Amino acid sequence: MQLADGRVLIGGDFTVVDGVAAVGLARLHADGRIDTTFSAGIDSGRVHAIAVEPDGHLVIGGSFTSIAGTARGRIARLGADGALDPAFAPQADDTVRTIHRQADGRLLIGGHFTRIDGVPQGRLARLTAAGMRDATFTTAADGFVFAAVPQADGALLIGGAFTTIDGQPHRALARLRADGRRDAAFDAQADGTVQALAVTAEGLIYAGGVFTTIDGVARRSLARLRADGSVDPAFRRDTDAAVLALAMQADGRLLLGGSFDHVDGQARTRVARLAVDGSVDADFRPQPGNNVTLLAELADGQLLVGGPFGQFGPWTRSRLARLYPAGVLDDDLTVAIDQGVFAIAPMPDRRLLISGPRRYAGQQIGSPARLGVDGTPDLAYAPNIENAVVSVVVDAAATRILGSFEVIAGQDCRRLARLRDNGTLDINFSGCALGGDVSIGVPLADGGLLAGGSFTEASGHPRRGLARFAANGGLIGGFAPQADGTVLTAAEQPDGRLVVAGFFDAIDGQPRDGLARVQADGTLDAAYAPQVSSGAVTTVVAAPDGALFVAGDFLRIDGQPRPTLARLRADGSLDSGFVPPITEGYVTSVALHADGRLAVAGRLVLAGQSRAIDVVILRADGSVDPGFGAGTPSAESSAVAIQADGKLAFDVFGGDGTRRLARAGQRTAALQRLTVENGAVRWTRGGASPELSGPPLLSISTSGASYSAIGPMQRVAGGWALPGFRAPVGQPYFLRVQGRTSGGVGNGAAGLVETTVRLFRPDRMFRHDFD
Repeated sequence: MQLADGRVLIGGDFTVVDGVAAVGLARLHADGRIDTTFSAGIDSGRVHAIAVEPDGHLVIGGSFTSIAGTARGRIARLGADGALDPAFAPQADDTVRTIHRQADGRLLIGGHFTRIDGVPQGRLARLTAAGMRDATFTTAADGFVFAAVPQADGALLIGGAFTTIDGQPHRALARLRADGRRDAAFDAQADGTVQALAVTAEGLIYAGGVFTTIDGVARRSLARLRADGSVDPAFRRDTDAAVLALAMQADGRLLLGGSFDHVDGQARTRVARLAVDGSVDADFRPQPGNNVTLLAELADGQLLVGGPFGQFGPWTRSRLARLYPAGVLDDDLTVAIDQGVFAIAPMPDRRLLISGPRRYAGQQIGSPARLGVDGTPDLAYAPNIENAVVSVVVDAAATRILGSFEVIAGQDCRRLARLRDNGTLDINFSGCALGGDVSIGVPLADGGLLAGGSFTEASGHPRRGLARFAANGGLIGGFAPQADGTVLTAAEQPDGRLVVAGFFDAIDGQPRDGLARVQADGTLDAAYAPQVSSGAVTTVVAAPDGALFVAGDFLRIDGQPRPTLARLRADGSLDSGFVPPITEGYVTSVALHADGRLAVAGRLVLAGQSRAIDVVILRADGSVDPGFGAGTPSAESSAVAIQADGKLAFDVFGGDGTRRLARAGQRTAALQRLTVENGAVRWTRGGASPELSGPPLLSISTSGASYSAIGPMQRVAGGWALPGFRAPVGQPYFLRVQGRTSGGVGNGAAGLVETTVRLFRPDRMFRHDFD
């Protein structure tokens, strides 16, 4: 179970986690390390169920009988730190398998027990918020209850090995009304056991277990029911063995795990995924070494898989593994490359686009190269570009690139181009028109692109160092600021103004010491004039509040000591509250987290240290975040980017002369959630999630295949929102939001992250008799 702060609670039959003693229950950081500040002190036994209360307390159920030396009858309440609540002490005489917290705070529990506090209670019971047996709840099952899942109307579906509820036939599957009474109208009957349940957005019910029929209809171990309990005749995906776990993903796909080897006749080893239309996902093929009994989707889209396995494919994974959304095992990465990286850009499907290296893990690759989520290069993606690509901008179905190239796949194309998703040149793009070196490309809120460098013309028109292009690559005619040197980096602020930096002394003939701001139309902002001394600004990153992080090899800003990294307020004045502990070296790349922290790459000597390191994470006040392992000693990095899951992708140039591309996690989780409430769509983002460099685009679909744009979202506290949304009524629909991130050398790479959810708005007029 994932907590609000992104940490994960795991329960089960274990005694040690990550080398630390932890019986039955543990809390993990986002990088998988055990959180040693949490200690439940269970003396022995398993934890089968966890419920989190609004105040952060936990209610756990299982087979344990003692916690920290205090007797507890298989159910207990713990504080957020794991400390036992002495006032909560109900006693179950056998295992508790499920816990459901009702809206009023009462707890409905199920399992193997036949008594609560010495009073007969057949495998189902309800407790008050204080832990007292609720005597008004008399519903009973004659066999074990294994699974429980709530429905939107407050009812609770239960599955197990029972044959009756309150003496009435309900074999393995039943529904309890919100008041706890048996729903006699729900009459699905399975001929075996139901061990897992899941409910779709529109109320369809998936049941998994060990059975061959439901309601007399042949279905082997997996079935889909309508909301009334009748079997859905349109769905049949039999498995050849037990289904022990089900989980609905936010986008409507279904995860299933168990002991099976085939799903719908297709080979799938113990875990599989079904698309929204019910078809088996052909590309999702994890390989756990034993049965899967737990499945969960995390806030960042990663997948948790649990079970009694010791291997996952060729990798050692003891009972718990995390997968990328595509089903590839999540792992850190370190791969040899032959030269430094210019650009690292995350793609919406979690792949990475990189430029710079020509050899990767001993293989010859092109530039840019596309890496799979496991780090394997996609050799079919081969743009065939001879010269350097220094900047990449990932779009939804294409990538804009800038560099020193003049020919792509035999076609003339000077320094600006767009590649299709397959890597071929898009001849419909009107770029290919820069005369001179290019350093950076920055995507703009209007869909266009700002190019910076030392070029002197664009599309046949005079342009010195700066040019602005429309989304189709056409040059914007009225935008013509003139830099007398090289523009290395740039950023668009929330109000549309553009901050540029590099090796220049003037813009439009006005003195500017390597840092300036121009209006959206290209005219110089005369009031913006920070003074940079003893070095240059080579990286700028706009913060959500309009402030700006500037980085490079300078020593002072406005006469104040700020070696290599500073924060400027929106008006250009120095933010005296941001004082990073970097004493010397240089910064090449800065990537922002949604919680205000910064990933900083370069050659960094921190206060109190004598050797440089390559990457560090700083808090919003500039202090070092100890949650990320110390950077590599005697090393430097040219580029860093933040993936959707909060992991850092960066290159390393070691003191021994070796180069490698690395991916590393951190303790802080990437938090994001796309919701619709009171007519507004909200994309909440926090934790280690990458900060967005501009407003994200919201789109809608009723099929999940073709999307129509609704419009850009607006920044609000904690994320982004779009008010006035009218959802389709009476049918499922999909919402997708896509936002840009920045990273790479001088932050000249723009990635794209996205979230998709499947939702349903019922037609309440007809469902509730016009109420």
